[in-house]
Amino acid sequence: MSSRVQVSLRVAATPLRAFDVFTREIGRWWQALLASLRTEVQGTAPPC
Repeated sequence: MSSRVQVSLRVAATPLRAFDVFTREIGRWWQALLASLRTEVQGTAPPC
């Protein structure tokens, strides 16, 4: 079984500007997302 989520958002910006804003701090939110997913799968709290 596999799942897929697709989200679309329209913004008043050029594609280059939108990409820059989206990726500028990707490391901050991506790590938080991974920790959250691990918590759901394992049922444990993420490390501090």
